[in-house]
Amino acid sequence: MKIAVVEDHLDLREELVYFLNKRGHSSFGVSNGIELEQSMARENPELVLLDIGLPGEDGISLAKKLSENSGLGIVMLTARSGSEDRVQSYEAGADTYLVKPVNYRELEAVIQRAAMRLRTADEHVESWQLTPRERVITAPNGVKVPLTMTETRFLSAMFSRHEKIASRQQLVEALGVDFLAYDDRRIEVGISRLRKKVQDTTDMPLPVKACRNLGYSFNAPCSIRGGLS
Repeated sequence: MKIAVVEDHLDLREELVYFLNKRGHSSFGVSNGIELEQSMARENPELVLLDIGLPGEDGISLAKKLSENSGLGIVMLTARSGSEDRVQSYEAGADTYLVKPVNYRELEAVIQRAAMRLRTADEHVESWQLTPRERVITAPNGVKVPLTMTETRFLSAMFSRHEKIASRQQLVEALGVDFLAYDDRRIEVGISRLRKKVQDTTDMPLPVKACRNLGYSFNAPCSIRGGLS
């Protein structure tokens, strides 16, 4: 399993990477969120061990961003055992919360469980389907979600560039309006509302990934039925 270890304490980071590699995983370590972001596309990890108390952007904030990738496992590591940290970790999208010092038997069990979950998800994956004429998106579990015209056009732009970035300009132009005259903060609000609507209706996260300062991409199997109305 490909694992990223995000830990600012050098000795612990190297110890974790060494242990994971000895257990047959392919792991690498970074010390903060910036280094993680720089390595994500290159390394493409399946699971992230994420320290909460990082310099700069903390682990909770990073977990919220990482959880937008529905195929990624997240395990939080922290020296703090308070219930509030645990609750915030799970709300941010973490699969598991482990308290330092790390129990390596427990860590290996957590990783094996995560690997099994991810393999099972891959084996049963079905595509998201967008039907623009009906303004409906159908989740892999078969639940349909009605869409507004704006939501339909946003998703059409992302579906047509599957797993590639649809720039903010491309998303605005999909609405048929002038990019320069459009407040692109409305994109963020619209995508946020769409994520919540899909999650609330289907009990599945919408796999739309925000690419900082660039745009958005749809990171899951998907298809379009018919054309825009």
